[in-house]
Formats: sequence, structure tokens, C-alpha cells
Amino acid sequence: MWSSIRDLLRSDVLHVLLSRNIEIVVVSPNVHDKGFREEFSKLGIRLESIRKPQNKSLLKLEGLLNTCSNLFISNYVSTYKVRYLTMGHSIVIVTLVKLISLLPEKFCKNAALFFSALRGRVMEKKLYEDLIEEVNPAIVVCNFALGTSERALDRYLAASAKKKRIPLVIQMNGWDNLTTKGMFAFRPDLLLVWTKIMKDEAVMYHNFNPEEVMITGCPGHDVFFNKRNFLVNSREDFLKNLRLNPKNKTITYAAGGFGTYPEESALIKSMYLNLRTHFGDKFQLLVRPHPVFKKEEFEELEELIRNNDNLVIDFPGNLKKQYGVGADLNKQALSHFVETLYYSDVVINFFSTINIDACALDTKVINLCFTPKEYPLSKSPLRFARYTHNHNLHHRGFIPNVKSMKELIEWCEKYFEDAELLKEERQKVVDLFCWRLDGKSGVRTAEAIIDFVEGRKVNDKYEMA
Repeated sequence: MWSSIRDLLRSDVLHVLLSRNIEIVVVSPNVHDKGFREEFSKLGIRLESIRKPQNKSLLKLEGLLNTCSNLFISNYVSTYKVRYLTMGHSIVIVTLVKLISLLPEKFCKNAALFFSALRGRVMEKKLYEDLIEEVNPAIVVCNFALGTSERALDRYLAASAKKKRIPLVIQMNGWDNLTTKGMFAFRPDLLLVWTKIMKDEAVMYHNFNPEEVMITGCPGHDVFFNKRNFLVNSREDFLKNLRLNPKNKTITYAAGGFGTYPEESALIKSMYLNLRTHFGDKFQLLVRPHPVFKKEEFEELEELIRNNDNLVIDFPGNLKKQYGVGADLNKQALSHFVETLYYSDVVINFFSTINIDACALDTKVINLCFTPKEYPLSKSPLRFARYTHNHNLHHRGFIPNVKSMKELIEWCEKYFEDAELLKEERQKVVDLFCWRLDGKSGVRTAEAIIDFVEGRKVNDKYEMA
């Protein structure tokens, strides 16, 4: 049984499992989407809708225990401390965080684990009891199961599996999950992660034994490796489809998610006008909104776009409206996203996973470390620089962290002049944060699951190869 997102299912993981005559049940919030059903039901996979408990009192108690756990995590993971101290929390919460920072780290780790385990005890465990009894799965694989957000509803599938003593595997779907999404209420029997950095985080912050964690790479990056999956096979055709000039240098700005950047339209306008002043008509700016966006955020740019044919906003298509259900891209939209990064000359973003995605495609990338005007830290995207996962990436100096518009233009100019600039550094990002970019992460994930079910040792099988 699998609780999942499409990126994982689109890798070779399903084909490997199905080739072994393994029956698969996918539990997902997307089963009511026609495109999702058409994409996966034809493979002979049973699709079931994800479920949510209706007991509001239990949900509130679960949320309270999760907050208690996260407060203690703030002692040793900077992400949580930054959130609590900068995001307008009550004076009580801020005071607690400051007091907890004075406690011994070992005590705080044990306290965080205690409250997480207590949350597991009070959680609804019968939500999938009927499905599990009917299917009688050999293993349950979850794809998130961290914290208490709407995106982590698969935690109830994990709870039902644990109650029935069914082996549980969790495959992490994001490089930042282990330092941003809370704790596991139910400890998996096997944790699958992208990289050694994530393995170290699982051991350091979540108290896993090293042999309980296996590195497979990121199945979602398999599409980056296989350019044959591209829908548009040339830069010229791709840019023409967006009404852009293939002869011009293309700078893509990957916008932040809704609420992460105040007045982002003002930043885009300032960036465009400064780039135009410097490069004239030899460049074009492609703005790619985050999948979680509100269209009205970009309305201020409409007049500027009408009057300038080298400025285009390319809204992601085929999205769920509710973030809790997921900013879900269909196969065509996902391919378009990858092609956008691949065919760009330079990609600009604000402390986003885009930094890693661009490096995975060997596209030159710039990380913004400034805002056109000062904001309180609670509203400024600069707070993300203090998050643990971002610090792990950006303190190494592999990606330019520009601190002014002047510096941004200088780096764009350097990149335009030297196609190989920072190529080795981008490869180092891939080595550290993608681990192995060979298109076979889905295969490794599937083989790890099969080995685990059949009782073979899986830890370090690929890491040591």
C-alpha cells in the first residue's frame, strides 16, 4: 500500500514492483483527479482516497502535542527557533523558546521524542483498518508522515499499519523535510532518504540508528536525468511557445510561494527594469510563479507585460486550488517545469529547492539575499537563510548569494560571458544534495522495498557501491 505523490510514482519504482508481480494499492488525495486516475489506473493499480479523521478534539490534542515537540526541537534545529522567534507568535511561545534554548540538548531531544510518541498514542489508528484487513498488505510505504499538516495525512495510514504490526517504510519526498516538518509519531522500520546529509539528519535529529536509514537518491529527480521525457526537444521551440526570442539570453525568476515574499511584484518590476537598463534588448525575463500562488499577486505587472515583449509570466497549469491537497503538477506540467530550468541561461530564486533543481540540470543559478526595501524579519524572505537546510547548502559558497541589484546584474553578466562558470561547483551541489543523478533512484527505491519485504539487508547497499 502506498501513500504518495506523482513525482515518486512517475519514476521507475512502480514498473520495478509490478514486474515482480507485486500488487499495489495507492492511497492519495489525488484519486478524484481525472488525469491522476488515467495516468495510474491503467497500470492495474488500485486507487484509494486518503482519509482524514473527523474527531476535532483529537486533532486539536494532536496539534498541541506536535507544538510541544517542535518547541523542544527549537533547541537544536535552527529552523524551528527562527520560526518561533520571527513569525509573530505569542509572548508565551517566544518566552518558552528562549527558556528551552538554555536547556541541555540531550534533554530537549528526549523531550521532543517523548511528545511525538505521545502524539502517536492519541492519534486515530482505525482510519484504514477496514482497507488493511481487506488487502492484508505485506508492507506499507508512506511518502511524508511528518508533523500534523494537511500534507501529512498519510500519518494515519502509518498509524493503522503500526497498530496491525505491518512493516512500515517511509520515503522522504523533500531535502528539507527532516529539519522543517516536525517529528515522526510512528517510527518507520526503514527510512529511505536522498543523501548522506539527510541520513545524518535522521540519526542526529530523529534518533534513528544508521542501519535503519538507506540512501537511494531522489526518485523525483529521475525525470531530470532522462531528457527523452521532454515534451519540447529544442530551446528554440520552447521559447517560441512562450512568445520569447530564442536569440536572447533568458533569465528565469522562480517566484516564492504565496505569502513567502511581501510585494513580490515590486521586486520583479525592479529586477526587470534594472536588467533592461543594463542589457537592453539582448535579454528576456521569464517569471515562473510557485505552484502555490495567487494570481492577483501578479496583477500589478500586467501593464508592464503588455508594453514589453521580453517579459513573460508563465503560470503553472493543472494545479489543485488547496495547498493541503497539494500543488500537484500533471505529467505535462512537470515536464514543462523541468524544461523551463533546462532551457534558461540563468535561474534566479530566493532560498528555494530551485537552487538544487537548477544544478541538477547544470543550469547557472543565482540565490537572492536582498529585498528592494527592508521588512521586519517576520515578513522578510531573508529569514529562510537561517533555516537549517538552507544553511547546509549556502554556507558552502557553491551558489552565488547576491546581496544587491548591482551584484545580481554582475553575476548575470559573468554567466552570459562564460558558459562553464561554476560548473564544478554545481556538480558539487548535485553530489551533496542529489547524491546520484543517474535516473535510477526509483529503481533503487523499489529494490530497497523488495529487499526489505523479503528479509534481505538493505542498508548501505548502494551507498557503499
